Amino acid sequence: MLDYIKRWGVSFCVTGTLAFVLVIFLPIETFLSNSSEFQFVFKDFVPGLIVIFLIVTFALSVISAAFNRKIHGFILALFFCICVCIYVQYMFLNKGLDMMGVNPDGYKTDVKSLALNLIIWLIITALILIVTRLGEKTKIILFGSFFC
Repeated sequence: MLDYIKRWGVSFCVTGTLAFVLVIFLPIETFLSNSSEFQFVFKDFVPGLIVIFLIVTFALSVISAAFNRKIHGFILALFFCICVCIYVQYMFLNKGLDMMGVNPDGYKTDVKSLALNLIIWLIITALILIVTRLGEKTKIILFGSFFC
């Protein structure tokens, strides 16, 4: 039982990071960058996101903590990889993309950009999985999730 509680605590932190990025940060950033395109105001938008964030965090942490130690570590490493890939994509690889409604032709990207993004995501994923296999994966992932 104590082992499950410890795994759940670690899972809660890592899944909280993933849920924050997917459920809070990306929708709010999209809304604030394109607020004139939406038919509602910010204060109507946030409470629903917070409720969804809490539900997703709790559900993912309970589910991931239910697996055995090896699978649990892999799931957390995968969640952490997703967080890092989203961060790198959003902060560095999305420069120069059109905002919503600015380009009349819609969003377009070339195959070269897509291939480069995929290669970068695969390298990040491989590096994180290698590092977590070599070291104390729980500590590495938990520490890294606080900085994502």
